Amino acid sequence: MKALTLGVVTLLLFSGVESKSKTSIFLNFQTVNRITSELEAKTGVRLRFIIDKNIKLSKAYMETTAGTILENDILIILDEHNKRIYKFQGKNTLNLLSKDFFSFVLENELLGVTPGTSGEKVESAAVILANNISTTRGVSLLSLKNAYIKPVDSIFYRLTNVGPFKLIVKAFYSNMFLFLSLFPVLTWFLFVKVPELLLGEEAGEKGRKFHKGFLFGIFCVIITRVGTDFNRLVGAVAATLVIFMPLVAIAAAIFKEELKSFTVNLFGWED
Repeated sequence: MKALTLGVVTLLLFSGVESKSKTSIFLNFQTVNRITSELEAKTGVRLRFIIDKNIKLSKAYMETTAGTILENDILIILDEHNKRIYKFQGKNTLNLLSKDFFSFVLENELLGVTPGTSGEKVESAAVILANNISTTRGVSLLSLKNAYIKPVDSIFYRLTNVGPFKLIVKAFYSNMFLFLSLFPVLTWFLFVKVPELLLGEEAGEKGRKFHKGFLFGIFCVIITRVGTDFNRLVGAVAATLVIFMPLVAIAAAIFKEELKSFTVNLFGWED
C-alpha cells in the first residue's frame, strides 16, 4: 500500500496536476498529465495546476508548493474552498497567452457555470491552454488529437458569458427541467399577458410576436452553450434522433392534436 501511495505521489510531482486537496480524485487528471508532459517535452513550457483549499498566498506558500525556479512555468492555483484562482507566468512564457484569453479560460472553465467535476473542468482548461500554447509555438500534440477543444474564441460562445445571457445560462444549468418548464411561462406572462392587461389586446399581440423572437434567440444561445459543454452527449442524441426520425415524424403526425393540447395546457397558453 505504501509503495502504491509513493508511486501516485511521484506521478503527481512530475505531472501537470498537483493535488493538495483530499477531495480531489487522482485518476481524474490522467489525461491532463499526458497533455502537460508532452507539452513540456516539445515546447519546454510547464503547464501546472495546483489544487488546494483555504489558500493564504505568500512567498513561503509559493516556494513550498510551486518551487522557486518558475521561468518556464505557467502556473494555475485553484482554491476549491474559496472559489478563487491565482495564476502565474514565468518570464519565458509571458508572450504565450494573452491576459484576456488566459483569464477568460480560467474564470469560465474552472469557476464559471460549466458543469462537471473538478477533474473535468481542469481537463477542459488544460486542453484549451495547451492547444493555444502549442499552436503559438508551432508544434502539434498527439495527446490533443482526440481531445475536444472548446471554441472559446467563438463570438457565439463568448455571447453566452455576457450580461443577461450569462445569468440565463447559469439558471438553465442550475435546474434544466425547472428552467424549461418555467422560463417560457414567466416570459410569456411578462411580454404578453401584462401588456395586454395594462394596454389592451393590440399591445398583447405585439408582445406575443416579440416573445416568440425572444425565446428563439435565448434558446439559440443556450443550445450553443450546451453544444460545447455536452458535445459528446449532444452528438449521441443527434445521432439517435436521425436514426429514429421516421418514427418521430409518424408519432408527431398521429398525435398532433394531443401534443398541441398538452403544450397549451402545460404552459397556460391560449389555444
